Amino acid sequence: MKITLGITGSIAAYKAIYILREFKKRGEDVYCVLTSEAKHFVSPLTLSVLSGHKVFEDPFVTREDAVHISLANNDLILVAPATYNIIGKINAGIADNLLTSIIAATTHTVVIAPAMNPNMWHNPIMQKNINRLRELGYFIIEPTEGETACEDKGKGRLPDPDEIVKYVYDLVKKSSSLSGVKVLVTTGRTEESIDPVRVITNRSSGLMGYKIAEEARRRGASVTLIKGATDFPLSWGIRIHNAKELEKILFDLLDDNDIIIMTAAVSDFRLRKVHSSKVKRAQGGLTLQLEATDDILAKIRKKRKDKILVGFSVESKDLIKNSQRKLSEKSLDMIVANPASVIGSKDTTFIIIEKDSSVNTYPTMSKQKAAGIILDRVTRLWEERRKMG
Repeated sequence: MKITLGITGSIAAYKAIYILREFKKRGEDVYCVLTSEAKHFVSPLTLSVLSGHKVFEDPFVTREDAVHISLANNDLILVAPATYNIIGKINAGIADNLLTSIIAATTHTVVIAPAMNPNMWHNPIMQKNINRLRELGYFIIEPTEGETACEDKGKGRLPDPDEIVKYVYDLVKKSSSLSGVKVLVTTGRTEESIDPVRVITNRSSGLMGYKIAEEARRRGASVTLIKGATDFPLSWGIRIHNAKELEKILFDLLDDNDIIIMTAAVSDFRLRKVHSSKVKRAQGGLTLQLEATDDILAKIRKKRKDKILVGFSVESKDLIKNSQRKLSEKSLDMIVANPASVIGSKDTTFIIIEKDSSVNTYPTMSKQKAAGIILDRVTRLWEERRKMG
């Protein structure tokens, strides 16, 4: 594995030497990048001798063409330690030195290990930057509690080198956990027409399904995304509008996928007869005659019993009881149960119920983090299914 190790101007920069040594012991190819401030804390010569490569420094002067691109193409970028300043630059998209240019150019995994004064870590601006970076797909190794170099106590210390190295290897292992697996994810909300202008729909934003699809991609899966209406622009995926369209595309793609994750909020009802022209206010009251839409998940299970099926439920009461009933009736492998209060929000709280009757409750967290937890459980189901042959 080729690793770009970015080192910034923190008193904790000396720990980068030990991080480098641990990676080298495991046979990794490490290229060190020093910011101008980092050179006050760690010697380029030391890093060069230990890594076996030249050390790339700021100010950035080299005869090599586009070195920031070649370093960005390494398998993983690790910034340890990462200062308050560098984190702010990365979040703002500033690329004014070699390290930030590498991060701006990379399409590979970026891991950031902050180290700073506890008050700086808890600063609302810093926390906003950290949360935003997580949403963008960066991985954050949070600092640990303890006494910092300025003799303040609290959260701000760079974790021990062996903890950072373990985090990286765990992440790399996870990033290939679904390699070669074909995953189909549905997201967004369906819209059932009343007339050419109005629809029956719901408040689902589509964010949860999108985060799951992105996380599955990061883990090496080949992902197909089917999307209904969403509260944000989605640059990829197959667009559908109503339950019938969703069902048709799902069944067209069913045989080509191993795992089906149904996060889309599908309308339970549609009009028996759609009005061909806009219903005018002058016509008086409007009575809608509704009929139930088909239970798509139940139909999928009836057709293909070999697929891993994951459903989502939203309930305003009796969340566990109603979700367990749906799990059983639809013969799902797993269901993610959500209270109605999380619809349309950026955060979520949820319960994972599996067919072995296990029930796991999770506190409020970002949907990005929730996607990781859900995919952990799905990956375990896939591995168990594969072992069974």
